Amino acid sequence: MKRLALILVGLLSAPAFADTITLKADVWCPYNCDPAEAQPGFMIEVAKAALEGAGNKVEYSTMNWARAIAETRQGSFTGIVGAAKTDAPDFVFPTTALGSSNNCFWTKPDSAWKYESLDKMQPGAIGVIKDYSYGEAFDKYVKENAKDPKKVDVVSGDNPLELNLKKLQAGRIAAFVEDVSVVKHFMFKNKNDNLVKQAGCINDADTGLYVAFGPKNPKANEYAKLVGDKMDAMRKDGSLKTLLAKYGLEDWKK
Repeated sequence: MKRLALILVGLLSAPAFADTITLKADVWCPYNCDPAEAQPGFMIEVAKAALEGAGNKVEYSTMNWARAIAETRQGSFTGIVGAAKTDAPDFVFPTTALGSSNNCFWTKPDSAWKYESLDKMQPGAIGVIKDYSYGEAFDKYVKENAKDPKKVDVVSGDNPLELNLKKLQAGRIAAFVEDVSVVKHFMFKNKNDNLVKQAGCINDADTGLYVAFGPKNPKANEYAKLVGDKMDAMRKDGSLKTLLAKYGLEDWKK
């Protein structure tokens, strides 16, 4: 009888979550990092503040990006993290972006190499990551020159940024392409602002990044509104600035 009473008390005192929301993505720090780290990514922190603040439970874990999109689309998971609208146009997106991405070229600090345009590429191999998309025009350039090691050098694995940095320092590539926030966060984390120099960007404008919810989820619009509203509120009250500073970043929206 006493044991039954204890069980009932335990059940009654356990938190009751409205929904369990599963978020998936491949690791793309600082947007979404290793779930085991103390700092799981600033977009994860915003999403959790929004969704758990409304009484839900958020479970974030990583998997292959293509699989994350496909299985969330089918309804196996609730949402994906770090998505541009072109990644999954049928998904439900917040009205406010949670991140901003631009792929730029990075060189040694003392290098004179600079990107101007695809038809004026300076000599030297460019480091890129296998299966990553950098925009239609540059993806075409990579495909056309993938077999020419003097123009394109492709890396893969769990730490492609570190591989490209090693190749750059060894003189095996002239530059590599990477997202601005990813590089800034890496330099901040390693306490070295002079690892590389930005040498031009592929696009003139940044691409908005979101936590996007699967089209089959009946609460997708509700979740998207919660996340968007939270992002707006954090920008207004200054807590977004504090959060981004933890990752070595500043608010892209002035």
